[in-house]
Amino acid sequence: MNNLYSCRRTAALLVLSFVTLLSSVFPSFSQPVGGWGKITDSGFSPITFPGFLGGFNVRGMIAFDIDGDGRKDAVVVNASPVNAITVLQNLSAPGVPDFEDAASPAAGNSPGSIAYGDLDGDGKPDLLVANLGDHNISIFRNNSTPGHLSFDTAVKVGNVTFLGSLLIQDFDHDGKPDIAFPAIPEDNTHGYNGFAIFRNTSSPGTFSFQPRVDFTTVAFPEAVSSGDLTGDSLPELIYCPDLSNKFSILVNTSTPGVLSFDTAVSWPIGNYPIGSAIGDFDGDGLPDIAVSVSHYNTLSLFRNTRTGTGLSFDQTELTVGDTLHPYPGGVSISDLNMDGKPDLFIRCNNSRGGALLQNETAAPGSFAFAPQRFISILPDTSIVQDPFGEGAADGLAIDDFDGDGRPDLLMTDYRPQFTIVYNTLNIRLNRIGAPLVAPSGASPVSDTIATYITIDTTVQTHNGTPYLQRHFDIEPASNPATSTATVTLYYNQQDFDNFNALAAHGDDLPTAASDTADKAHILIFQYHGTSATRRPGSYSGSSQLINPDDSKIVWNNSSSRWEITFDVTGFSGFFLGTSGTVLPLTLLSFDGHRQGADALLDWTATDEIDVSRFEVQRSPNGGSFTSIGVVPATADMHRYSYIDAATQNKAYFYRLKIVDLDGKYSYSRIVSIAGSNSLYGLNLFPNPAHGLVTIQHPAVTGGTAQIQLLDLSGRVLRTIKVAPGSAQITLNLDGLAAGIYQVQWSDGSHKVSCPLLVK
Repeated sequence: MNNLYSCRRTAALLVLSFVTLLSSVFPSFSQPVGGWGKITDSGFSPITFPGFLGGFNVRGMIAFDIDGDGRKDAVVVNASPVNAITVLQNLSAPGVPDFEDAASPAAGNSPGSIAYGDLDGDGKPDLLVANLGDHNISIFRNNSTPGHLSFDTAVKVGNVTFLGSLLIQDFDHDGKPDIAFPAIPEDNTHGYNGFAIFRNTSSPGTFSFQPRVDFTTVAFPEAVSSGDLTGDSLPELIYCPDLSNKFSILVNTSTPGVLSFDTAVSWPIGNYPIGSAIGDFDGDGLPDIAVSVSHYNTLSLFRNTRTGTGLSFDQTELTVGDTLHPYPGGVSISDLNMDGKPDLFIRCNNSRGGALLQNETAAPGSFAFAPQRFISILPDTSIVQDPFGEGAADGLAIDDFDGDGRPDLLMTDYRPQFTIVYNTLNIRLNRIGAPLVAPSGASPVSDTIATYITIDTTVQTHNGTPYLQRHFDIEPASNPATSTATVTLYYNQQDFDNFNALAAHGDDLPTAASDTADKAHILIFQYHGTSATRRPGSYSGSSQLINPDDSKIVWNNSSSRWEITFDVTGFSGFFLGTSGTVLPLTLLSFDGHRQGADALLDWTATDEIDVSRFEVQRSPNGGSFTSIGVVPATADMHRYSYIDAATQNKAYFYRLKIVDLDGKYSYSRIVSIAGSNSLYGLNLFPNPAHGLVTIQHPAVTGGTAQIQLLDLSGRVLRTIKVAPGSAQITLNLDGLAAGIYQVQWSDGSHKVSCPLLVK
């Protein structure tokens, strides 16, 4: 085991939970919560992992949670000279990134692109590697357990040459992800370039695929990606024919069990496109496309303009790269400054960095991106620039690697320095909008300080008292109860506007930078101790009210944010509101499960001194709740329960309305309980889920059946045709915002649904 990085580091961290408006398959706009202005290189803290050798030719890197411990691990492919796959287990803690060599599977000859997906439906993402030298694909079945990364010996699939980027999608909507990639058939009997697709027929523990199906293209496909562009829930194949100066889409016309695509539709584009990605850039709920054009130093954006189903795009071009950062390559999409808008990061070949295009789109119907800025892999003035240019560095993954909720940049760096080759793994920790903690007072805070930001989807209340969506935790490693400091918290005008828009919010917060009168209403509720949920009333220590000096509540025009500064003794939770009432009740747990035909709810609370009652509320869809019963609160009883005997075998959502003696109230979290009908029931696990959810459904013995994923408005987000004989599928939740959804199964005669909570 090679521990790549281990040290203590002061960092600013984030936990984020905002709602995406439409898509479970592509990055999109979310509800406005107030971003942090311009993204700069200084917003990312650089760290190099010493001792990591990425090989002379890093062909790619992906990040996914291999062992199910909630942390994104990394896999790097080195094509030459070592022909190795390097698996790096993520052992990071907030602010302290830590990767360690794990047992790596044996690579084939000249491994190239890599991908992951749960191919056998066992709930674990498997690893796929294209072996260019062997003309096949290695599939490593994932048998990891939390804390232990492990893959089975590779199963080899394919007989093709010139394999390109692997695409894992359910192309025929039979509930199983298939494998597609650009290739030339090894037998060369067809004599064309195109896509090869292996239709997945695997079952848990066993990989199996139908014989390869080939689809012709004009030339060898480059810059490939895949996603539903027509609105029929079938993923298209997106590519640029090699050296043809075109961008093309193969429209998917498949049906369960049968793969088919229409003739390509094309648009003109510059010379040598190399990377593409799909995302909703203007917030209209439709997936747009970005394609990097290497030799022109441009990025072509295709805005989706369809109405109904079909293909329709407007095309624009943006400048990417310059003389110091030439040849734009892979395109990545991520909301780097947490303003609810997906930004674009383009890795530049022959450069130690990438070009950032920050999304400043204000409304659907057009794109607006800030002029490009560059984020380096690792600023290091001691390294001499190679006169022949930097080596190509294809390793890039953007994800939350230290568990603080912010997307970090993980990149490999291949730098030939004359006769010495530097191969490093580097992480740029996202520190945008970090609160400031300055040691001061009688016992100045010291040692490691972890700070978190939570952004709720809507303005929340605690025992009837509303507080801002954005709230903070500051957790010193040493003496958290007695340390002293001067703290500065940062808020956006959008934060204040959202609070003021809440009915019965009380006094206004400042409505604009010029509003000095409403600064007097700002109060900070501080909770001491620790909390697993970071919610008011859940902390282990006492609470107190802080009234900041109005002169230290200022609008920073250059940063477009409010800055509130005050002194503290002890930490850790800070919430902003306009009421000085902090009610004492602490709800330790609230759970529900099926008890025969009934629904049983139970909860545990402490400090019920000022609590009058618990109102049990029920909802069929998680949106509109009605009270179904009342349980009185007593000071000497901390465990409560309620039985709902009128569920009629249906799935329901439940919550508690906690009412205080003076009429103020707050709500518990929402729990879901599935229906009790076993013949036509659904079983989702895990639920709540993140990343993947396995759906056990009624066995399909004949005819047709389907599973749909719906949001709370009833809008269908995904439709999966269920193949005959199937009784279980695995649904990928990547890109799906935290919230409540409905999973609905139907076979024409019966229909049953079950709530799904996405974390």
